[in-house]
Formats: sequence, C-alpha cells, structure tokens
Amino acid sequence: MVESRPAKAGRGRRPNPEIARIAGRHHLESFLEMLGAERGAAANTLQAYRRDIDHFGLFLTARRKPLNEAEANDVRAYLEHLHKLGLSAATAARRLSAVKQFHEFLRADGIRDDDP
Repeated sequence: MVESRPAKAGRGRRPNPEIARIAGRHHLESFLEMLGAERGAAANTLQAYRRDIDHFGLFLTARRKPLNEAEANDVRAYLEHLHKLGLSAATAARRLSAVKQFHEFLRADGIRDDDP
C-alpha cells in the first residue's frame, strides 16, 4: 500500500513519482506557503510537513480519494495504517498533527466546510 517512509530527495534516494499523482496536492503547496509566510516556518519544518502530508496523500490515493476530501474515517484508517507500519507513537502523533493543521487550513481558507 503506502511505504513507511517516503523517499527523501538529496539523500541518495529518488523522489517517489506517485507523489505527483496525489489529487488535490496543490492545496498542500498553498498550505506550505502559508506556514512559511505567516508563521515563519523554517525550511526543515516545511520539508517535514511536506513529507507527512505526502504520506497521507499517498494513503488517500490508494483509497481513491483526493487529499482535500478526506473524511474522519480516512484519518482513523490512516492512524491504524501507521500503527500497522510499526511507527513510534511520536512519529504517528507528528503525522497526525500535520494532517490536522492541513485540514484546519483548508477550512479556514474556505476550501472545506468541515475539519475531519
């Protein structure tokens, strides 16, 4: 299904070509721009958010759902998926935090009416 760790460019790994196929990914770019401009997020922080949201996006792609149309049951299934991958509780919590902040941004920007 989804790899436990998306490839990181610049560390001897090639980027995952599936990332470009994530429906609704342009919203991620807007979210990252907001984090950088309004919150002053550092480059490493932005890269971490990108990796975490891309991982969630790949999970949603496997479920045939655009990134901006996730529902509460998708988020719950993603958390179960992270647990099955054997990720630490801290890593799962960080990824969930990124997903939550992304959906708060979508709601605040009027892209969604709700926050799963």
